[in-house]
Amino acid sequence: MKPWCGIFSTLSKDEARNAVELPSRLNLATTSGFFRVMPAVMRDSGLMGYKVFHGSVQHGVRYLIAVYDEKDGRPQSRNGSRDV
Repeated sequence: MKPWCGIFSTLSKDEARNAVELPSRLNLATTSGFFRVMPAVMRDSGLMGYKVFHGSVQHGVRYLIAVYDEKDGRPQSRNGSRDV
């Protein structure tokens, strides 16, 4: 897998060029807070991925970001946190 800092730099450049297909985020209520999914396709760089996060005031927020190769689906990078 590629280092997260290199992936993030590539994604930032794609976003600056408006080369990111980014639908509205999906928000769902949970019994203790929320669950949110944000998918994206970055066609210029050939990447696709998603950010998933969930949490509440009582339990904190956790997230996972996963990036894949758009053509073959191979994982390129993952980054997450236990608590934010």
